[in-house]
Amino acid sequence: MRPILFTIPLPWTHLSWPIYAYGVMAFCGFVAGMIFCARRAKRYGFDPEVVMDITLISVIGGIAGARALYVLQSIWEGGAFRFWETFKIWHGGLVFYGGLIVAIAANAVYLRWRRVSFWKAADLVIPGVVIGVSFGRIGCFLNGCCYGKPVGGGGWRGWLGMTFPVGSLAHQEQVARGLVGWRDPALPVWPTQLMSWFCLVVIAAILARYYKRRRFDGEVMLLAGILYPAARFLIEFLRGDNRGLFPDLARIDRFIGHPAAHFLATLHLSQWISLLVLALCAGLYFLRRRRGREAASAPAAPTDAGG
Repeated sequence: MRPILFTIPLPWTHLSWPIYAYGVMAFCGFVAGMIFCARRAKRYGFDPEVVMDITLISVIGGIAGARALYVLQSIWEGGAFRFWETFKIWHGGLVFYGGLIVAIAANAVYLRWRRVSFWKAADLVIPGVVIGVSFGRIGCFLNGCCYGKPVGGGGWRGWLGMTFPVGSLAHQEQVARGLVGWRDPALPVWPTQLMSWFCLVVIAAILARYYKRRRFDGEVMLLAGILYPAARFLIEFLRGDNRGLFPDLARIDRFIGHPAAHFLATLHLSQWISLLVLALCAGLYFLRRRRGREAASAPAAPTDAGG
């Protein structure tokens, strides 16, 4: 954990400018994703200008949407709204799905204006987007946010657990829950940030490799919309930070008392969004795949041979 990578002394003052790890990794993710997409555009004959515009729109819209959903989630959980705190993204506090929704909507409008197929462009750039997001997970690790639950037990669990320093967000959460004292070291937790990073790298590799084998426009994009939510849904069970529950579901659980209701009430907001995105992308995947097969098997229109 290293929230501040280094500081830059300001001349003629006793102050210094902190360089936050999260912001640095977000910038590295932007550069890496842009380079990856630019090289693929040149390789597969796509307009590089359009790809650069998509990348820029995705970054701006993604950060704005991710921060907006984080702020809304915090307000929902009873947190105070502070206007200027909203813009301090270098401290962390981004929800991926908020950025995804805004970035897709903004790019859909832009591509329609440029008269470029949304699905074709999405297939090309989505591996680069996933690579960029993976850098953000390293930023989460260095920042100490998005931490996991205490691993508990010994053996292989203890080997996988990571211990954050006293005063970190993970330590503060454990103190609030009465698991440790203020001066006690933090308990080892699941490295959920690194687990997410590993899943994103694997997904990016699968998508980039599968691009040449795609059978219809949008297949790679929809495949990402299936793989990532599935991985995110499972990793969320190991997260230890507070990410918001649905209060109404908690009330239903107390009223019904059924194990299924209890399970649904324990799902976090990100898990519900993951299920929704997965179901939507899976439905679109099979629908577009079936349409592609029907179009391929349809007989060619007869031509007029007379002259």
